[in-house]
Amino acid sequence: MEADMSIDYEVVRQGIARIHLNRPKSRNPISPDDARNILTHLQTAHADPKVRVVVFSGEGEHFCSGADLVAYEELMKSVRNGETPISAYTAVLKDCADIVRLLRTPDLFSIAAVKGWTVGQGLEMAIASDFIIAAEDTRFYFAETQIGLTMTSGCAKLLPMMVGLANARRLMLFSEKLSADEAERMGLVAKRVPVDDLLDTAFAMAEHLAGGAPLGLSHQKRFIDLGLSMDLCAVQDLEMHAAAWLGLTEDALEADRAFVEKRPPRFQGA
Repeated sequence: MEADMSIDYEVVRQGIARIHLNRPKSRNPISPDDARNILTHLQTAHADPKVRVVVFSGEGEHFCSGADLVAYEELMKSVRNGETPISAYTAVLKDCADIVRLLRTPDLFSIAAVKGWTVGQGLEMAIASDFIIAAEDTRFYFAETQIGLTMTSGCAKLLPMMVGLANARRLMLFSEKLSADEAERMGLVAKRVPVDDLLDTAFAMAEHLAGGAPLGLSHQKRFIDLGLSMDLCAVQDLEMHAAAWLGLTEDALEADRAFVEKRPPRFQGA
């Protein structure tokens, strides 16, 4: 029997927290309790002004095998028998949706460092992250329709944004398995690396984000998402107003001083 503490959280470096799936014997599935713990850890990271980036990782050879079907079947059996209200199940779905909403907030960045099987709920969480770094042995699997369900947590919006509508339809409706190479070429994966370099690559990217100008980066993340649903002129207006304001911030002045003094800038988010 694996330990109950299956989701680990720690601040590993300055500005960087790690959420680690830790049930390797069963390929790190996500139970309803795990989803709640992931959400709680993300809320902790979001509320901590010192944390700017979250890195997701998985123990063992795989990132995540998807939902813990045994735990979910126990919950649904209890609902069907009238022992548990249906609201208990919808509460779990809301936890999953809230995870994605937190990942999409502009002032918290996230990187999913995936390997081996990356399936279902784990894949949805990775898709909601800002970057997916994949080991060369990664296999992505959109399994939900094969078990009579649909993808949740906003994937019907997020996945087409990443890979295009035709590819998203193919992946979700046919439940195709996707290699890391195919996923990189499709645009799902930001970078494909040897498995031994996976965490070093993810943390290097996290350090770059954590050391950047907080206000500029958070505005840019927000504008990238907004730009997909707004017309060009509206996006330009947002960018011009933001650039005018950001140019007067202490961080912008610090960037100028650092350039003149030939040193790295020390941004404060002000």
